[in-house]
Amino acid sequence: MNLASYVRTAKSVITANSPVLLLGTTIAGVATTGVLAAKAGYKARGIVDEAEGRYKGQDDEEFVELTAQEKAQLTWLCYATAGISGAGTIAAAVGTHTIHTKRANAMAALYAVTSNKLDDMTEKAEELLGPKKTQEFRDGVAQKQVNRDPLEDNELQMLEDGTEICYDEWSGR
Repeated sequence: MNLASYVRTAKSVITANSPVLLLGTTIAGVATTGVLAAKAGYKARGIVDEAEGRYKGQDDEEFVELTAQEKAQLTWLCYATAGISGAGTIAAAVGTHTIHTKRANAMAALYAVTSNKLDDMTEKAEELLGPKKTQEFRDGVAQKQVNRDPLEDNELQMLEDGTEICYDEWSGR
């Protein structure tokens, strides 16, 4: 195999599994952002303490309180990596949502087309065969479903006298 085929294979695997990969990236990004922000906090605290003159051996008389703006100007660079990590994490979460939304919309469109096709076929079958033959056809299809998943004896014991057995296609019960 040549390099181009490996790249094509990798691309198809990544595309098919992109929501899972992005979810993993989001989870790792949350943890990474937290760790980087904590480390940045310690580093920023040291910078602010040094700028205010609050370190061992100095008197409180020389203590200068910095404003929030001054603290931000001194320490913003400490938080840059955490900010970049956070932005990447948000991008991964948005990407996951976008992919899931597109896939859900595609499924809804497929369902609508399939439903319309089935309605058209049912209508035409009744027109060609008549209502009686169409009902026989539906009964035959329902019987085939029941035969695929037959009731067990213990399921029938739960029924009380006088009740009717009916088959739910969606759940198979």
